[in-house]
Amino acid sequence: MIPEEEISFIKTKIEEVIKQNSVDLDKVLIEANIPRKNHNSTESDTNFRGSKYRGPSKNRKKWQVMKMIKKQTVRVGTVESELEAARIYDFLAILTEGLNAKTNFDYTTIQLHSIIQEFFYNEKINEHIKYFEGDKS
Repeated sequence: MIPEEEISFIKTKIEEVIKQNSVDLDKVLIEANIPRKNHNSTESDTNFRGSKYRGPSKNRKKWQVMKMIKKQTVRVGTVESELEAARIYDFLAILTEGLNAKTNFDYTTIQLHSIIQEFFYNEKINEHIKYFEGDKS
């Protein structure tokens, strides 16, 4: 999907900004950029598949998360709630676009730090699982 070098570069840039703002952990580094409503108010909301957030769309009874990465649509999966789908989209947007990400919610210094740590912690765990399952690559 995304070359490891690019993710590493974005991580480094975010970590630099986190260090610069380490005194003010509540400072908002990424501001929400919620899209405008793109359907008619007369249209029945039950038939509308979109979301008030960037990224999620309704797929029958679940919400699916989609993100354009390098001119390709990446479908992340489905979740129960629209809010959860919006948070997943933001997580992916921050990891792929860094501080220029268009997100659904504001993110402070401490929240960005948590996102970066969580992602790379999970990546390390996945590498260990693959190793112990026999994929030694």
